[in-house]
Amino acid sequence: MKNPRGITVPELLVSMFLLGLVSSMIASVLRLQQTHAYANEARLSSRKSIQLTFQSLEGILDATSTSGVHLAADGQGFSVQKIEGVSASGTRNWSPFLYLHRHNMKTGTLETGRIDLSELGITHQPTLPSALTEDQLQSGFTILEANELFKAVAGNVESFQVSRPGPLTLELQITSLVTSGRYKSERVKGERKFFFASSADI
Repeated sequence: MKNPRGITVPELLVSMFLLGLVSSMIASVLRLQQTHAYANEARLSSRKSIQLTFQSLEGILDATSTSGVHLAADGQGFSVQKIEGVSASGTRNWSPFLYLHRHNMKTGTLETGRIDLSELGITHQPTLPSALTEDQLQSGFTILEANELFKAVAGNVESFQVSRPGPLTLELQITSLVTSGRYKSERVKGERKFFFASSADI
């Protein structure tokens, strides 16, 4: 038998409450999925940026030997003196420039710049790599910073470390800080070992 009674006000209110509750739950799930998607995209983008930075640094290191690389005492920077060519007799022709790389903690960037050896009071000897001291390396960083000659090659860098585990090995470590949506910032770490090919540097 059909109930002629219509929907009462309490029933209507209950229905509206349940509809609102379900809608709120659906919206919450969608927001969570969106946040997770953003976080994953941010992490992937950061990992890709780290890998590209490693490739850029490896391109510089490929153009030298272990004797052309000097590490800063704190491990947060290094210099590279390129080999511009090799003579028929096997003598290397060393560049008159140093390529400096460092982590700028103030800006959270990895920076690179080029400086002439003469600016550090070093006489260029084409057939020999420069015997760079820690003071000269730090002086190079200061000169490039003062003249705004550093160029940022990577951003959101929380830490950068370079070490020499062996005579022909250089280890690079980069940690990026990623802001992933509503969650706390996350750290994405990358590590790369570079092996110098020539045993003549031992």
